[in-house]
Amino acid sequence: MTVLPPNATIGIIGGGQLGRMSALAAARLSNIEGRPMHICVTEETNWIGGQFTAQALGMPDDNPWVEDVGAAKSYTDLMQAVQAKTGAAPLSRGPGFPQGNDMGAPPNVWHDAMTDLVAPYLTAITGAKITIETQMKPVSVVVDTSGAHPRVTGVNFTYNGTTAVTRSARIILDATDLGDLLPLAA
Repeated sequence: MTVLPPNATIGIIGGGQLGRMSALAAARLSNIEGRPMHICVTEETNWIGGQFTAQALGMPDDNPWVEDVGAAKSYTDLMQAVQAKTGAAPLSRGPGFPQGNDMGAPPNVWHDAMTDLVAPYLTAITGAKITIETQMKPVSVVVDTSGAHPRVTGVNFTYNGTTAVTRSARIILDATDLGDLLPLAA
């Protein structure tokens, strides 16, 4: 596990597709605006990727217009990274997959492609820095009630099923697949 200062600019809970895309968007915005940010992504499992890795979903469930209308840049970047690793043909819908594309890959390819996309920010000296911590299961939240509206300022985790760890940030985003933080904040 990476040793982190306890405070980040943005804490993203969940290292699936949404968590990765959120971290990349925040890092890119940070560098465009020239405001350094520390973005901490936590993931409950051993590796990032969500459904593509932990649940071994080998093929994305695209909408039927992804090739005609387009998709978010971070999504197309991921598809291109997977294509480069597998040698797959460009995105195209195939028989049996009318709602998506016929490009599939094993979990380790999805993981490696996602890791490659965030890699420049993992080792950044200046600008945006992304840190990814795995085996971090959220168990409770820290709520600041001093203002007019309560807000979540931190998350308490168990690391590797045992050690208690707290991460705090100015902004906390729930990017878990099932909205794990909502019942903890109730």
